[in-house]
Amino acid sequence: MNLLEVRGATKSFGSLVAVNNVTLNVAPGELRAIIGPNGAGKTTFFNLVTGFFPPSSGQIMLDGKDITRATAVQRIGMGMARTFQITQIFPDLTTQENIRIAAETAMGLRRRPWISASERAKVTERVDESLVASRLTAQADRLVGELSHGDQRSAEIAMALA
Repeated sequence: MNLLEVRGATKSFGSLVAVNNVTLNVAPGELRAIIGPNGAGKTTFFNLVTGFFPPSSGQIMLDGKDITRATAVQRIGMGMARTFQITQIFPDLTTQENIRIAAETAMGLRRRPWISASERAKVTERVDESLVASRLTAQADRLVGELSHGDQRSAEIAMALA
């Protein structure tokens, strides 16, 4: 079974067709790249998949469930996250600290004056899982600003996972 299925996705803006009948299948654990020149529709396609734009036609499935009309916020609740072209990290914090901030934000804990011991444990668990999933465990205590660009992107993905 595929984790993500995009079937015949099309997005039109008036008479301009930005994405035309795209089909994509991604199995669990599989990595895919979308490449093409500027203006080819890559960002629009990602906006369709992540719910920032509704498709004009086609279907998007996540883990066998039709999410075509789900909002971006609903998709985040289903475990779908994205990063952007510009790396958005805190270079003067460690990899682990960057991921912790993302986890606390995702859990709605950043604006609270206190965090319970059980919530702190859950944050730590999410940080550890994200470090493992992004293969950054060995970089956990390094400043993100000192990491290679590739590892910085991995840190940003770990932040999205948290």
